Amino acid sequence: MPAKRPSIKKLHSLIKEALKLEEDITLSAFAKKREKIFSRTKALKHDDVWNSVLFTERKSIR
Repeated sequence: MPAKRPSIKKLHSLIKEALKLEEDITLSAFAKKREKIFSRTKALKHDDVWNSVLFTERKSIR
């Protein structure tokens, strides 16, 4: 008796899970590198960024 072939749904599920794991590994490596080089003194302030975004949006609406 031939071996049963996995269903397309099962393959889809396995591929999706593998992609999620690959993404997690990649993002984790990125975060670790970012953590090492991050400088609070050089970082942009929240208000400065959002004020800049809001000002740019208002300017482009006109």
